[in-house]
Amino acid sequence: TLSTDNFEAFTKDPLKFSVVLFHATWSGRSNKFAGDFVSVAEEYKANENIQFGVLDVNENEKISRDWGVTHFPALKLITRGVRETANTFYDFGGGQETFRKFIEHVLLHEKFKYLKRKQDEETDRNTLTHPQPGAIIELNSTTFENFTKSTKFFTFVLFYAPWCGACKDMMGELQAVANYFKLDKKVVIAKINADDNPVLLDRYAISALPTMYMFPKARLAKRGIRYTSGRERFDMQAAIDTQNRMADSEDQPYIDENTNMETLMEEMKAQGKDPESLMRRYAAKSGQEYKSP
Repeated sequence: TLSTDNFEAFTKDPLKFSVVLFHATWSGRSNKFAGDFVSVAEEYKANENIQFGVLDVNENEKISRDWGVTHFPALKLITRGVRETANTFYDFGGGQETFRKFIEHVLLHEKFKYLKRKQDEETDRNTLTHPQPGAIIELNSTTFENFTKSTKFFTFVLFYAPWCGACKDMMGELQAVANYFKLDKKVVIAKINADDNPVLLDRYAISALPTMYMFPKARLAKRGIRYTSGRERFDMQAAIDTQNRMADSEDQPYIDENTNMETLMEEMKAQGKDPESLMRRYAAKSGQEYKSP
């Protein structure tokens, strides 16, 4: 039995599905359904993930008004304490079978959402660990944080919106940049939907789209570098090359046309360093195609 003393704690339980019957003793329909409610609740007694409670609206009118309940009986199924997504049951004439199907439908739906969320999380982890070469990665607020704070990747991010014509015009150039860096596993070209991630617009003071930021892997204490140069592929490639070289300068040597490439490669391998990104950049500048060994 629920009352003002325990109703809030019951419906806000973050670990359970909470089924609440708003019961009016003066309603014949409510009294009839109360028996079905008790019988089905008994069937789920062994299930620790779901709980059933009855609220006498005669003694708790304020709670009924707060929940917008004006007709009785009324039934709400609250998922893990989230009132805003509560499911409402209407078919009181269908008996126990209809009520039981309603519960199973909600539980199955929530299980599907849980599995989908886990699948998305696994996809995000795989994307973070193994970004697809030559692809523009779509980030969300979580993966954005992971990439931009990474010591492994240099991340170039385009903030865009589906309705933004200038953003659409840039996608071809951005894809060309992604293709240019496809042999450099440490450079990530990404985009993020500004409409779906407004908190990031405030954080980076973005008031117009498209806006681009660079996050060099050696600058974890920085907020990122706003890209303000041209929107053609060659401008973006040059800026990324320059910033990436600066980020690498602490632990990797700079190379030019006078460098003995074979000697440098052997030296870096002996030191446990990966020369591939620098080799690719040198090949690009000298008009050659670098193929990863």
